[in-house]
Amino acid sequence: MFEAFVLICMIHQPHQCIVMEDIWGPYQTKVECATRITKMKEDIMSIAIVTYLMPRASICKEKEST
Repeated sequence: MFEAFVLICMIHQPHQCIVMEDIWGPYQTKVECATRITKMKEDIMSIAIVTYLMPRASICKEKEST
């Protein structure tokens, strides 16, 4: 199982960042997770003109067993 994370930063202050964790997952495969990250980035970019936030990095992290 994989969890999706996207690092987003302010456009005008690129060191002001936060990690967004997907709430729809986890995903069975890394491909499904990567697809979700692509969608998350698209959504962030679609509102960037209002929020001044841009995706900077992303990762599909294997979920730890509990």
